[in-house]
Amino acid sequence: MSQEVCEKLAKCPIFQKGILFNEYTGETYKNLYCLKPDKYITCKRFIASKECNCPIPEKIMPNSSLSIEEIVAKAKEAAK
Repeated sequence: MSQEVCEKLAKCPIFQKGILFNEYTGETYKNLYCLKPDKYITCKRFIASKECNCPIPEKIMPNSSLSIEEIVAKAKEAAK
């Protein structure tokens, strides 16, 4: 059974570091992905972080056009 909200929400850098254009964009992403048990598991940030167990670059959005493999590669490169 899934959690009610994403376990990474409180520390997600796209909400912490002002990456998004404005607070309404952040609220939209939260409502579409982070706060729904059946949706946060489709967030590319969430999936990639589970695969590489390293920080995901801040500019990667939940609905990124990059593949999970590309995101993981970027994350591993940034972690060097």
